[in-house]
Amino acid sequence: MMQRPAAKSAENCAIVVANAAGSASADSASDGADCTVHPTPSKPTTASKPRIYYVDWLRVFLTLVVVLHHCVTTYQSSAPWKAKQGDTTLWLLSQLFVYANQAYFMTLFFFISGLYVPASLKRKGAGRFLLDRTLRLIIPCLIYSLVLAPFTIWWGSQAAADLKPNSPTLSYRQAYQSWLAPSWPTTYNLATGPLWFVLMLWAFNVAYVLISPVVEAIARIWARYR
Repeated sequence: MMQRPAAKSAENCAIVVANAAGSASADSASDGADCTVHPTPSKPTTASKPRIYYVDWLRVFLTLVVVLHHCVTTYQSSAPWKAKQGDTTLWLLSQLFVYANQAYFMTLFFFISGLYVPASLKRKGAGRFLLDRTLRLIIPCLIYSLVLAPFTIWWGSQAAADLKPNSPTLSYRQAYQSWLAPSWPTTYNLATGPLWFVLMLWAFNVAYVLISPVVEAIARIWARYR
């Protein structure tokens, strides 16, 4: 049976493509059919670094420690809120737990954050790095210190007045002044409350940007004269 020219041409092209996979071109020798193969240009791929899961789990552990830490402080005599008083054993255990945590958990958070700072600084440059850290860290501090914290004090005074009719209530201005005093403006220290660690983290990042050129210069000199 005679094959039709179009069918034969298609068959020849398929055979040539299969035998010359990955080549730039392949010519059919039977009937002059154009079987040029144009390889698809591959997109450049960037190797992604594997995720360090033990660091994630360490963060989870430290977060749980922070939650338990602040729950246990309700049993301490120094806390403004006291869940239970008069139990010496419970008070002693809570003291041991709290002070043991304070010896490592926040410093370990800072250490984990610092692991990724050199690569980020190298990738972004000093100016972009500091701008990014300022937007992510300082702005939340300002929002909390200048808006949320005074509002919480004002709202707490209103709630206390509802529970105790003779309790004095604060205006929002009085709540604002009580929050910022006595640290502002005499000592020029922003009252951050529970966000103190965010401000400290920003300060550590700024310090690293300032110190890293000096450290790198010392390292180069040391490598030269070793």
